Amino acid sequence: MTLLTASFAEASGGRLHLIGGGWTRLLRPNVPTPVALAIKLRGTTRLNEAVPWIIELCDERGKAFIPASQPNGEQKPQVRIEGSMESKPDIPGDVDPVDAAIAVNMAISLPEGRYEWHFSVGGDLCATWTFRVGPRSIDPKDEKQD
Repeated sequence: MTLLTASFAEASGGRLHLIGGGWTRLLRPNVPTPVALAIKLRGTTRLNEAVPWIIELCDERGKAFIPASQPNGEQKPQVRIEGSMESKPDIPGDVDPVDAAIAVNMAISLPEGRYEWHFSVGGDLCATWTFRVGPRSIDPKDEKQD
């Protein structure tokens, strides 16, 4: 299982195509920025049964990030993407491992801070990716955490 960020991602034929993959920092807070998530799954799952997956943006405490309400009082929803996958063998009785690629592209605007993407399959947290929003620190100790 691999999860990482990119500027753009595309899934095709079980492969991932990335532009600007693996970043850990967005330098400009509160500016809409293109963000892509690339996920590669390889393993076993229940055959002939849809298995749900969820991608969720969380704050530094691991809780779902809820954006602040707008000046007009409108509340933005949390960033959460849901889908499902199903493994069907080519040959009845064959048990091939799942080999899937998922790419999600969006534009997000976040305040300065530390965030995590959480990816869950069937209710189990499978992968996380931590990133920061804001200018680079001049403290070398802070940079080692990226």
